[in-house]
Amino acid sequence: MLDEETCRSIAALMKSGFSFQDAMNVMEDEKNREAFTQIREKLSAGETVTDFFPDHLPASCRSYVSGFLMVLSFQEALQLGITIADNEKKQKQSVIREMLYPILLMCGMLAGIFLFCMYVLPKMLDLLEGFRVSSGSLRFVRTAAQTASAGLLIVTALLSAAVLYLTRPARIASVYRFLVRHCRRSLLIRFASEDFTRFFLECVRMNISTYHALQLLRKIPEKPLVGLIAEEMDRMLSTGDSFEEAVSTNYVEPVLSRFFKTAYYASECEKMLEGYLHMSTIRTAVMIRRFSVAVQLFSYSMIGAMIVFVYLIMMVPMQMLQNI
Repeated sequence: MLDEETCRSIAALMKSGFSFQDAMNVMEDEKNREAFTQIREKLSAGETVTDFFPDHLPASCRSYVSGFLMVLSFQEALQLGITIADNEKKQKQSVIREMLYPILLMCGMLAGIFLFCMYVLPKMLDLLEGFRVSSGSLRFVRTAAQTASAGLLIVTALLSAAVLYLTRPARIASVYRFLVRHCRRSLLIRFASEDFTRFFLECVRMNISTYHALQLLRKIPEKPLVGLIAEEMDRMLSTGDSFEEAVSTNYVEPVLSRFFKTAYYASECEKMLEGYLHMSTIRTAVMIRRFSVAVQLFSYSMIGAMIVFVYLIMMVPMQMLQNI
């Protein structure tokens, strides 16, 4: 198995004019020698590199390259597959980095409040009753806080499970078609449109025709929504619709349709698609930032409320001692 850096370097060398054999000779070292030896043996046995090379690729780009080889040359498929895999990896890392902390903070806060209300607060309230102080209202607050934290944890878990279930490859196409019919401005359609644009833009940069680009994007198993959009556009073009009509399909968000139309009339498809992705990146960053701020404010507010509540409980005995 070759690592990502080796594959990236091979693609860069081949783009610079090196043959595949020469690129392997340049890149060979202790880490990849065994894989290169197996590749040379298969080539010597008469096998073509397109038949077996995807098996030596890392999982992050293997399926992309395999699908692209059906339409593109080996060099183009390798370069395009690695480029798209790199872009996707950067996007995922950015989203996870921005969203993981507030979500973990909220879940940790809810779990902490639940455990505190279950194990610590009852003992504190029992202590108050030892001072002959009525704790009925405080016990109601404790029960309410415990119930609310448990309920929010359950809701969060159920929502996460529902999202994971509905976004499985076997179901996500059906969910997407439902949203296309009833909620075209949903986040899923926005993210799918961005994904499709990211793939289509790389095809444009490699001077792949629209027809071949759509045929290529239909064959990416890891990206069912990209394939669904490409399939719908290809169907519309095949039935005689113009490109302007095809890009106006409900399967992409309205903003992308407008960018595509502008690109069509201005004959600057690459710049227009880059502009759309830049705008989408900013839009997604703002959305994530707002979500993060809202979740953190909620978490810190709940923590603050619990601190005040505990402080009030602790002050009751102190006030009684001062009045003696």
